[in-house]
Amino acid sequence: MKRHLIFLQSMVHIFMAKGTNRISELLQNLAQLGNTELSIITDFPISQQFHALRELNSLDTPHYSYSVKELRRKQLDLPVEPCPIFGEGHGIAKNITHHDEEQSEEISHSLFNSSIKWGDEDKPKIDHSSLQGKDDEVGTVRYTRDMHYKRRPFFPWNKFHRSIFVWVTKPDSLREVLKMFDATIMHCKQKIEPGIFNTQTRFYFYLESYDLVQDLFSHDKLRRLPRVAAILDTEGFKGEKFTFHNYDFFHDGRGTTNITMSYVWSPQRRIDQVADVFTNLSDFHEHHFTIATNPWSHHVLADEIPEDEGGTPTNKYRNYWGYEIDLLEFTARVLNFQYTLVNPADGNWGHIEMDGTWSGLVAEAAMGSVDFVICDMFIVYGRVQVFDATIPFDLDFMAFVTPNPHPVPKWLSLLRPFQPLVWTLFGLSVLVIGLIFWGTAIIEGYHVGDHFQEWAILKDSFWYAYGTLVGESITRDTRSQNAPALRPIHERCFLDPPRFLIGTWVIFCMIATYSYGGSVKSFMTNPLFTQPIRTLEELIDSGLPWGMVLYGEEEEEMMAESTDPVIQVIWRDKIVTEYSQVPQIEGVYLGKKAFIDWKSGLEPAIFVRYSNPDGTPLIYKSPNPVFMPNLPGWAFYTFNPVRPRFDETIQRAIEAGLIDFWKFRTWYRMKEKSRLDGVEPIRIEKRANIRSLSLDDLQGVFYLVLLALLGSVLTLMLELLKKYCGQSQRSFVAGPPNWLHKATNEKIEHEPVFKYMYY
Repeated sequence: MKRHLIFLQSMVHIFMAKGTNRISELLQNLAQLGNTELSIITDFPISQQFHALRELNSLDTPHYSYSVKELRRKQLDLPVEPCPIFGEGHGIAKNITHHDEEQSEEISHSLFNSSIKWGDEDKPKIDHSSLQGKDDEVGTVRYTRDMHYKRRPFFPWNKFHRSIFVWVTKPDSLREVLKMFDATIMHCKQKIEPGIFNTQTRFYFYLESYDLVQDLFSHDKLRRLPRVAAILDTEGFKGEKFTFHNYDFFHDGRGTTNITMSYVWSPQRRIDQVADVFTNLSDFHEHHFTIATNPWSHHVLADEIPEDEGGTPTNKYRNYWGYEIDLLEFTARVLNFQYTLVNPADGNWGHIEMDGTWSGLVAEAAMGSVDFVICDMFIVYGRVQVFDATIPFDLDFMAFVTPNPHPVPKWLSLLRPFQPLVWTLFGLSVLVIGLIFWGTAIIEGYHVGDHFQEWAILKDSFWYAYGTLVGESITRDTRSQNAPALRPIHERCFLDPPRFLIGTWVIFCMIATYSYGGSVKSFMTNPLFTQPIRTLEELIDSGLPWGMVLYGEEEEEMMAESTDPVIQVIWRDKIVTEYSQVPQIEGVYLGKKAFIDWKSGLEPAIFVRYSNPDGTPLIYKSPNPVFMPNLPGWAFYTFNPVRPRFDETIQRAIEAGLIDFWKFRTWYRMKEKSRLDGVEPIRIEKRANIRSLSLDDLQGVFYLVLLALLGSVLTLMLELLKKYCGQSQRSFVAGPPNWLHKATNEKIEHEPVFKYMYY
C-alpha cells in the first residue's frame, strides 16, 4: 500500500550548511518503501528547501510544502469540535416522551456549555469534557443511531496512510510539534479519537541528541504506537550514518532498557522493509498484560471467591476456563506474554450511564484501566468509538427458548396417513361411485331384462362401494357379469371378461388401502409433534410467561425504546431474572415459561443438561434473532501497539478451526462439571422405530371400536325407544297391551325385536 509521507523539518538549513546529501538519500529511501505522498513542513522559507525538493522531484513523488507556523495556524482555524453523543443514559428511555418525533431524529447543532437539553427536567445532565490539551469547554452534538460521526482531519486524508518525518534540534521545537499532535486527539465520554496517533501511521524523528530521544519516548501516547523511530547521527559518522531507535514495550519482561537500537543506515546498507526500523512485535518477551473479564457461559467460566478468602469487587473469581480462555492461552503461547485477570467493579459488560459515561468492561478498555477486555464483547458502532477492537471470532444474537413441541394425541394416528382433503375426496368417491353403480344397474337391468337387486337398491350400492374401499369382497354374489356396461368384452369371448367398472373401482380401492396400511404403522410408532414457537408473536399468543436477564446491552435499550407493539409487550411483561454464569432454563423444560437470552448462553445450557446423548435438544431454541446479530471480539485501549498482532493470531485460530473445537470441548467440560456437582442431565430415551406395537400405538383403534360400540348401543336404544313409543301410541287407542295384564297369567307372544331391525 502506498504511504502518505508528511515531512516535517524545522532546521533544514543545517543540513544545507553541512553540505551533505545523506539526509536526502535517507528520505528518498523511506519514500521508496511505500511509493508515498510527501508533505514538507518547515520553520523557514521555501527557498531554503530547494535542494531537498529537487532531490525528491527525481522520484516523481507528489509532495506538498508547509511551514510550521502555517500548520499551527491551520490547526487553530479549524472549527471547535463538539463531543458527539451516540446514546442516552441507560434505563431512561422508558421515561422519555418525545413531543416531536421528527425533531428527535435531527442533529442538534446548537452548542451547550455544560449539558444537553433533553426537554424534561428528570432527564440526565451530561457534561462532556473538552478536547484534550485545551482549557476551553466545548459543547455536545446529538447523533442518532443511523448516523455516523466523522471528524475533520488535521492533515487531509488521501487514499494512503501517512508517514511523518520530524527533524528538530531543540527541546522546545520537539514540544511544539508534540503539542500540535496532542491537539488532534478527541477524548470525550462517548468518543475517543486518536487523531494523528493512528496505529497505521509511521513516525520518524531526526533528533540531535539522545536526551531528545528520551524526551520523545516519555510522551505517553507516542510510545504506545508500534511505528515510531528516533534517528540519530552515528558517532564518528555525523551526517553519513544514522541509527534508528525504538521504544521497547516489553522491556519489563526481559529486564533491558526501554529504548533500543534497531537499525544502522548507510548508503551501502539501505532499508529494504519498513519493519526493520520499528519495534519488533514478533515476540512479547513475557510482557505482562492486565485483562478484565466477566464470567459468562462457554466464553469464560470461573469459581467465585468468597469474601473471607480475599474476594473483592475487582477480584471476584478464580480458576478461569472457557473457550475464550483457551484462545487467550493460545495467543499467550504464540506471542509469549503473561497476564492477570481482573473484574470490573460494577460487574457489567458496558452501557451508557445516566451521566453519559460508559460502564463495565467497556469503560475499563476506554479509560485504559486495563490493557484489554474479553468475554463476549460485542463489536458495535457505539462501543468502537471508545476502544480499539480486534477482528470478531464468533456470532451471537438475542434469541428465546420455549418448551419442546409436545406429541399430538396418538388416537389421531388413524387419520394422519391422509390429509383432510384426501379424506374428503375418498368420501366423495364412495358417494359418486355408489350413485354410478346404482344408475348403471337400473339402466342395464332394463336393457338386458334382468334385475340386479344388489346394485339397484341405492343403500346397497353405497354399502358395496364402501366395502370394496375397506378391502371387503362384496361382488361375489352379484350378477354384474350379465351387465354389458360392466364388462368391456363381448360375452361370447373365450375367456370370461372382467367386470370393467367394478374392476376399475377395485384397483382404485386397492391402491388407497395399501397406501393407508403402509403409512398408518409409521404414524403409530413415530409420534408427530405440535408446531414450535418460532416468533415473538407466537410466544405472546402461547400464554407462557417469559424471563430475561438484563446485562445492560444495547438491545435492551432498543426494546425499551421500540414502537413495535410486539416488542413493547415483550419488554413490558418480562420477568427479570438474576444473573448467572449459565442461564437457568429448568422452568422452560418443565413447560412453565419461556426465556429470552443470548444464543451463546442458551446453546451450552441446553447441551449440558437438556439434551439426549445423541444431542437431540429437549428445549426448543428459536432459529431467528430477536434483533440483528452481533460479532464478539476483544477490546483494547485505543492507544496500544499490539492489537494488530492479536488480530493475526486470532485469524490463525479461526482458520485452523480451533474456535469451534474449543467451544465443544468447553461444552463437554461444562457437562462433566455439572455431573460432579450432583446435577444429572435430563434424559429421555428414544424409542426404537422397529418394535412391537404397543397399546399406546393402537389406542386409536380401541377408541374407534369403543366409539362404534357406543354408536351401536345408542342406535339400539333409539330403536327400542321408537318401538316402545309406537306401542304406547297403539295402546292408548286400543287399550292396554296384553302383557300389562299380569294378574291373568295369560301367555303373551311377542314378535322378535330383531325382526324389525333386520327388515
